[in-house]
Amino acid sequence: MISRRIWLTAFLLLGLLRLAALGFSAFSPVVDLQVLNRSGAAVTGVRVCLKPGNCVQQPELKPNRTWWVPLKITDDGGAVLTFDQQAASQRSSTYITRGMGVHWLILPGGRIQQKQ
Repeated sequence: MISRRIWLTAFLLLGLLRLAALGFSAFSPVVDLQVLNRSGAAVTGVRVCLKPGNCVQQPELKPNRTWWVPLKITDDGGAVLTFDQQAASQRSSTYITRGMGVHWLILPGGRIQQKQ
């Protein structure tokens, strides 16, 4: 009899935790914009802009460091990554949705690879 109560209590608690996690993920916006510097050199003037014009800048991003961009995604739209050593043809823009961010990798030579 006691073991049944323990199992019932455990399942009830797990169910409540699952429900709480589901509620938290549904009602809290996921902010997941990252810039990872894998170029082997410091990158200066790193800037991320969400349309329509919310921008933040990191003065310098050292090699093998990650910058968690503090912009909140409120609506669907575009995001652009730029930095000082970048050629115009290397600019990276992407479409992002609230709840789905983007991870940009800055590779050697200023190339950018993005993962969503």
